[in-house]
Amino acid sequence: DCQPIASWSSIDSYGKWKLLHHELKDAFAPTLLYGIWESVGRGSKLKVGLVANPNPNLNSAIPGTLRVSLVGLDGDVISSNDHAFILTPGTPNWIVLEDVVGKRTDLSSTFVQLSWTDNSCIDKSKCELGASAVVWAIEPKDIKLQRANISVEKLKNQDDGSVLLMIESDVFAKSVQLEANMSGNFEDNGFDL
Repeated sequence: DCQPIASWSSIDSYGKWKLLHHELKDAFAPTLLYGIWESVGRGSKLKVGLVANPNPNLNSAIPGTLRVSLVGLDGDVISSNDHAFILTPGTPNWIVLEDVVGKRTDLSSTFVQLSWTDNSCIDKSKCELGASAVVWAIEPKDIKLQRANISVEKLKNQDDGSVLLMIESDVFAKSVQLEANMSGNFEDNGFDL
């Protein structure tokens, strides 16, 4: 934006990233993992897609593991299953999963956490290839959210001029938006905590 007005721009007139900019950064990541319910609710099938940008150094199929976890809003993992899932860069890859959500599961207080990692990577925190996504089995308006008490603590100033923050919540908080009265942008924003 060239003036401080509401618009479809992803960067405001002060150079700060709007939430759209953070969402686009995720949508255009080198590896994208996503889930689509064939029908929302119990007994439906979850179609999971994985795609990576074409890469001349990665022409062959890359064996990996897809972890599918049903998680409560309190952070407890209700169930978790691993599935072999091969990534072929430049080609969408699909797997259809059944019985991800049990019949007695409270859909308004659970979500599905998807994560994919390259099997050849030993230290999963430093893998070059990897992706994660959250899938809800209900519409966002039906999620049983509680009032969150969110705390932000400045941990330290980094050598590159950035600031490291620790953000915590006593309960699940959806789409947390951070704001600051200073120049610069947050590395992530509009995230679930």
